Amino acid sequence: MECLFKGIDVSAHQGAFNWEKAKLDGVQFAILRAGYGSSSAQKDLQFERNYSECKRLGIPAGAYWFSYAETVKDAHCEAAAFIEVIKGKRFEFPLYYDLEEEVRSGQANEKAEAFLSALESHGYFAGIYTNLDWSRRVYSRDILKRYTVWTAQWGSKCTYTGKYGIWQKSSTNGTFPNLPKSLDINYAYIDFPAIIKEKGFNGYLEHSENAPDESEQEEKPDDSPGIRPGCTVRIKSGAKAYNGAILSAFVFGINWIAESVNGDRAVINKSPENPALAIKTPINTRDLILLE
Repeated sequence: MECLFKGIDVSAHQGAFNWEKAKLDGVQFAILRAGYGSSSAQKDLQFERNYSECKRLGIPAGAYWFSYAETVKDAHCEAAAFIEVIKGKRFEFPLYYDLEEEVRSGQANEKAEAFLSALESHGYFAGIYTNLDWSRRVYSRDILKRYTVWTAQWGSKCTYTGKYGIWQKSSTNGTFPNLPKSLDINYAYIDFPAIIKEKGFNGYLEHSENAPDESEQEEKPDDSPGIRPGCTVRIKSGAKAYNGAILSAFVFGINWIAESVNGDRAVINKSPENPALAIKTPINTRDLILLE
């Protein structure tokens, strides 16, 4: 695959990072740690500064939340904390769930789904951070197809066989000469800024609750084919999620409730026949069949 952007990921571990040097060195994107754990009080100490510097200098950015979730309920709490921290901000790269500790690897798929579906329900382009070992042993193929993948494999070649958007290729900087040596280097293979802006994710959707200056946004015209909140719908066979991710096979052939509709974007949630089924997934309205 062709590398489209070369970038970095940073957190408070880098201290007051020199973004001026990053810009001059040709850093083309950055993934920022927004925080960790189950409370917005655990926001990364440098996140606000890192975000504002990226905006000031025109460096496209995404963000990630480091997870300590031991249960699915914990993952829901962490997602709520992440959403609170990033509310009102715009991101040109995805927002990632980062669970790394082996002791917390139990229910990894369920926790990731809970966290990432919550992000999607708020209009964010959601992704999952993993490494080669976890992609083979911990995470299922379905979850790695469902969300865009940021995969870590330090070396000269990425051997991850699934589709991925970003490769974290090294924890030692040999790419940007004026930046610290201890710095994660990432290559991006998808034009995330174009996709996110075109589809209106991550605060770029007009009249979005996450978009800055909401009062000045005009409401997006509703061009959905009769689909309204509360309607019962089915997903057309072979359809994908609004962000282009592959849907799990089980979602087809089941009735769902449209929770919200904005233009061509509908968030479907619970099944009226089985309320225990809840997926909180944005779908293009053209890929839905209206039942009532």
